Amino acid sequence: LLGYCMGGLLAAAAAAVWGPDRASGYMMIATPWDFHTGKPSFTTLVQNWVPFICPVLYTQPVLSYYHLQSLFAMVDPSNAYQKYVRYADLDDESEAAALFILTESWLQSGEDLPSSLAQEFIRKWYILNDPGRGVWRVSGKDVRADVLAARPSLIVVPMRDRLVEPQTA
Repeated sequence: LLGYCMGGLLAAAAAAVWGPDRASGYMMIATPWDFHTGKPSFTTLVQNWVPFICPVLYTQPVLSYYHLQSLFAMVDPSNAYQKYVRYADLDDESEAAALFILTESWLQSGEDLPSSLAQEFIRKWYILNDPGRGVWRVSGKDVRADVLAARPSLIVVPMRDRLVEPQTA
């Protein structure tokens, strides 16, 4: 199994639920695990965002991808402006311009989340820190690092990520 960011947590949950016969190993890339270690700024941002997003979470069937994008943009509001200023100086035919377009297309291609799932993730991960405390359960199975460590795995920790700070991974 392979998961990036939130997908890494979902891969870990699948590995725990499916067991070693169906999920013999897994890889997590830039995946948060302990959401409270070192008081990470993104966790604080999510916790402060919760009162504003709750009306959406409890009245709409999905949490729009655009709501998530706005949360990500709050990490560094000037970053979007700065990256487009830099892009404007690039030659349209350059490799750097092509890479920028590919990266931005990927970043903007997310999906809406069912509100019930978003509620659970926010509560269990960002508020309660269930994975970091070793108490996260999915479908009656423990999703703990010590249980998962018995299988082949690769954990890729980002060193400069602002959403998944190194200490959280």
